[in-house]
Parts: sequence; structure tokens; C-alpha cells
Amino acid sequence: MWTRFRASSSPILQQRFNDIFIEYATAAVKQTGIRERRTCPSVEEYIALRRCTGAVEVCFLLVEYMLEIEVPDIAWRHPIIQSLREAANDIVLWGNDISSFNREQAAGDHQNLVAIVSITKDIPVQVALEYVFLMFQWAIDRWFELRSQIPKFDAETDEIVSKYVRGLERVASGLTMWIFETERYFGPQYREVKDTMRVTVLPLEPMATAPDQKLKYTVL
Repeated sequence: MWTRFRASSSPILQQRFNDIFIEYATAAVKQTGIRERRTCPSVEEYIALRRCTGAVEVCFLLVEYMLEIEVPDIAWRHPIIQSLREAANDIVLWGNDISSFNREQAAGDHQNLVAIVSITKDIPVQVALEYVFLMFQWAIDRWFELRSQIPKFDAETDEIVSKYVRGLERVASGLTMWIFETERYFGPQYREVKDTMRVTVLPLEPMATAPDQKLKYTVL
């Protein structure tokens, strides 16, 4: 991927790709260490790590690449644009963590926002799911609020920023909708889950190692 990207992108996009990938790789190593130590980070620590390990920022960078635009640094690094990327990132990640939780807990993996919230706040999984869903909704609300605050630059930059923001929006919505268009997280029942928003908790897989931290479940 890097070879193709480098051959057909500008030096600025290449530097952004390099910076984002280093952040991703560094965070991935940290997350691997947490899994190996079988520890539970705080919600704040997990969020900071997840925003990098999700690799969504790479997808956002490809918006510029695919649209053949280059957001000037003055706009790309502007606090509002940076916050927009963060909000779009959170939309994708929290929706993904909600959807992937069942499969991950069955594999003995608690490195998921739902599990982290349940463990650290000592609340049942159902309540944690509702908590994370509120975070997901807040990220959406934050996106629209920030989008209304995009500053004006010069005419050319404004047009580029407009295309870029539309691209971010489509990536975030597309990755979120994709969850309910495949069997990745919900198996053959994915259409039913999309309609009912209900899943059956999977048992721990035979080859999985039971986590040190136990999750609480309520019977509905």
C-alpha cells in the first residue's frame, strides 16, 4: 500500500500517512501489552488508545488521496477540523465496539469500550451498552455542532475543506452502515439484528482463555 501511495501522492500526504501510521503502530504495541498482561485500562486510557488502534485516521487520509485534494496545513491542523476528525473517528469506533462486543467477549477479549465501561464502572453489560450508545450519539451531535463552526479561509481552501468534510462524513457513515450489511459481527442474523437491535450473548469459545475480570449480565 505504501509503495503505491508514495508513487502517486504529494510529500505532504506522505508525511501525514507516515505520522498517522506511526501513531497506529505505537498504539497497537501498547494494546498488545495490555492484552498480554490481562489488565483493564481506564475508560480514558482506552479511548486515547482506541482512537489510534482503530486505524480510522488512515481512512480519513485516503479521502484526500481519492478526491485528489490536499487540505492546506492551516486548515488541516485547525482545532475545529482536528475535532471534526476526532468526532468522526469516535462515531466509527464506538459503533464498532458496540457491534463487536459479543464476538470479542466470546473470545475472552475485553479490550472493547463496552467491556471496559462495564468493568471499571462495575455495572451490568446492558447498562454499559446503553452508556456507550450515548457516547456514540454524543459523537454524532458533536460532529454536527463542529461542522457548523468550520471557519472560513480563502475561497480555494474553503472549497477543498468542504469536499474533505463531506468525505469524512461519508467514510464515517459508510463504515457504520457496513456493520449491518455483512455477517462479520452478527453472522447470518445480521439483518434481524439490524431490525431488532437484539443479540444473544455468545458463550466463551472452547479455546479462549477466560479473562481475569468478570462481566455482569442482567436477564431481560
